[in-house]
Amino acid sequence: MNRVTLFIIFFSFLYPRGDCLQFVEKDILGRVVRPEKQTSSLSPSLHFRIHYDITSEDGGTPPDLTDILPQNGVPDYIDAVGVIADSAYHVLVDIMGYDSEPSDGDEYDIYVISYSPGSYGHCVHGANGTSYLKIDNDYLGYASNFGQTPLEIMQITIVHEYFHAIQYGYQENHGSLSGSDAYFYEMTSMWIEDVILPDGNDYLETTWVGPLLNNPEGAFDDRYPSCNNVNCVGEGYELALFGHYLSREIDGHFDEKNSTIMRKIWEDYSNSYINSNNYDKPLEVIDRVLQSEYQISFIEAWVDFISRNLYNGINPDYYYYEDQALISSISTLSSQMSDSTRIDMMIDNSSVDIKSYSIANDDFQISINHLLNDYVGRVSIVSLTDNSKDDLLWAEDTTSTDYYSNIELHLLYGVNGPSNLLPIDLFVDICDFEYDCLGVCGGNSINDICGICNGDGFAEDFIPGLSVWPGNTNADNVV
Repeated sequence: MNRVTLFIIFFSFLYPRGDCLQFVEKDILGRVVRPEKQTSSLSPSLHFRIHYDITSEDGGTPPDLTDILPQNGVPDYIDAVGVIADSAYHVLVDIMGYDSEPSDGDEYDIYVISYSPGSYGHCVHGANGTSYLKIDNDYLGYASNFGQTPLEIMQITIVHEYFHAIQYGYQENHGSLSGSDAYFYEMTSMWIEDVILPDGNDYLETTWVGPLLNNPEGAFDDRYPSCNNVNCVGEGYELALFGHYLSREIDGHFDEKNSTIMRKIWEDYSNSYINSNNYDKPLEVIDRVLQSEYQISFIEAWVDFISRNLYNGINPDYYYYEDQALISSISTLSSQMSDSTRIDMMIDNSSVDIKSYSIANDDFQISINHLLNDYVGRVSIVSLTDNSKDDLLWAEDTTSTDYYSNIELHLLYGVNGPSNLLPIDLFVDICDFEYDCLGVCGGNSINDICGICNGDGFAEDFIPGLSVWPGNTNADNVV
């Protein structure tokens, strides 16, 4: 085993998915070296060839060799690999309209090897967009918060890695290190996992979604492989939820297999590529597709997406996807506020600036005044006592018509243009009077005798038989 191979195995242990996009291994003469396995089997559609061992001789790593359903001379595990691979192809190519993966002239190859627990698999990239997959032989020992079985983890891995194979047909050069577009590849592969296997939920494990929930102000494109979360935000896996937002909220398809927005983005990304130094980056492409096809900019969509994640596990009225019920809301740092204040938002076109306030007063209105006109913003109100009082508004110069009590107030802003400093005057107007029947603090509207606010009948406190209002001192009974 050469030192390069040792490095790959060690690196995979540290970053179980962080390197799932790999380049082919080569020997010292530059020849491509693929795993050697003892036998192989075709998937039911004949599109995939699964390579595996049947003994442990010569370093073989066989899967469970049980052959019961169906009893066909092929281990059930290998049959299951073929079935999910065929299913992934059918959904992605036949239903969703993606191009099939680039062919090397034969069936598409999947190699069953032995990984340490926690390592999922790899899509290994060769010349001209070709690739092959490597997956684990048993997926035992994987910690899961959602109870996935080893078989389900295998299925999730096949779907994720095979979409990478298709992606390489659209653009095979995703770059490296801080200039890499690999985060976009990972975002869409994590998203498709849940489209094809909606009950898997592996993409919601804290390992994957945590960088988004814990750092919602991070720039969308400040993500790349082996990110240490110090000099960058994440690796892209955490963005799968944005894929659901785009397909459900923007493209309007409850069944995301009918959505075309992600395919349009991949097609535009591919068409913009001239060479490795001349092509449009994913953020630019996403913005262009959103504006041309859906009349919304990226930053408008991103601000709305981040805002809706304030309601995760709290209020489904603001969900864009039902799995939000399974995760915590985004992390924000709240300050106590009881009076008016001036705040400054640092806004740009690739991230959201968030200011959060806890307001414990009873019965107050909120007024917002922006000192500049160039901004995109959402105002989120999360009641700490009554979810029916929650609200999510597009930001504008306004005074709330409702009165609130004991809330978290979140301001989330970006801008379509250049980065800027946005001053905002925020007013908290506490009601010191009684409310009238219209809910207006200190208002004059009253219920009539029939209980109708501002009705045509007598007032509720009118006493029949008297020709004067109670308390009237007019002695001659002339009203």
